[in-house]
Amino acid sequence: IRYLLVDEYQDTNFAQYQLVKLLVGTRRSLTVVGDDDQSIYGWRGAKISHILDFPKFYPDCKVVKLEENYRSTPQILALANSVISKNTKRHAKVLRPGVKNNEGPLPQVFIAEDENEEAEYVCQQISRYLGDGKKGSDIAVLYRSNGIGAFMEAELRKNHIPYQISGGTGFF
Repeated sequence: IRYLLVDEYQDTNFAQYQLVKLLVGTRRSLTVVGDDDQSIYGWRGAKISHILDFPKFYPDCKVVKLEENYRSTPQILALANSVISKNTKRHAKVLRPGVKNNEGPLPQVFIAEDENEEAEYVCQQISRYLGDGKKGSDIAVLYRSNGIGAFMEAELRKNHIPYQISGGTGFF
């Protein structure tokens, strides 16, 4: 292999790590892309140390931090920075907005007792948004499991809020 690029390197497991080492051999023409703050596959054997220790194993590497974020408002990034700064195993970085004066509402946290309360709250927020004359096509509800979808669908139907499901199967 003359050149090798590995994406999502923060989520590589031991076998993948060893394979990358074998493929690049002594040439060391390797580029990895990843974010130590987005490592989510520890449960399947991913080792965050692969990306954290990369500069130690490849001391001549160049680390490029992508700290400028064009997707989120300054308020969201401030919240994200305060949360991820608590991670003890991470490369230091501070996310900042890529667009100036991109203000938005402050993030809110709602802790529901159960799935029913969560669905009720989401529908209340949607109804409030629609009541302000805004379009339903501007709303997306993301949920963590298909099981939650059934509660969400039931509450949307109860409140006569039209919806479409994308990337899954509806309960009703």
